Amino acid sequence: MRTDWIVAAALACLMGIVLSVSARETQRPASTDAYPHGALSCLQGDGGPGLRLRLRPSRRCEGNAYPHLEIDVRELPITVHKSIIIGPENWAFRCPSLKESCEQSTSGEIVFNHLDKAGKDDRTDGSYELRFRDGTSEKGQFTVDCEEPCG
Repeated sequence: MRTDWIVAAALACLMGIVLSVSARETQRPASTDAYPHGALSCLQGDGGPGLRLRLRPSRRCEGNAYPHLEIDVRELPITVHKSIIIGPENWAFRCPSLKESCEQSTSGEIVFNHLDKAGKDDRTDGSYELRFRDGTSEKGQFTVDCEEPCG
């Protein structure tokens, strides 16, 4: 009878270890600083008013280079050091390639540390953290290298 108890306790410990290891494997790590370069443009027409920030792994100013993150900020006014929550008003997408559709972020935030408004500041930069349905996230620091004038 005592042997049965020892075997049951050993099996319970083994199951706990197996469950703990498998739980760690399902948690996907955040991709950190994968998109440090940005291009900033204005949202216009049905999408506006607001700003569109397109983040990329390398410094590129052309339109639809892949992969990229696209963050649309409609919550105005945009101020520095304020957490802008990704949700109903502000959207974010992860676009891995031209052949794959973009995935919308389920939640997240973006913060502008500096925001160049009409040449008053010498740079635009900040940080972002975006979470996705599959459990992954993208987070890091960015600097805007390219700005399209608003018309």
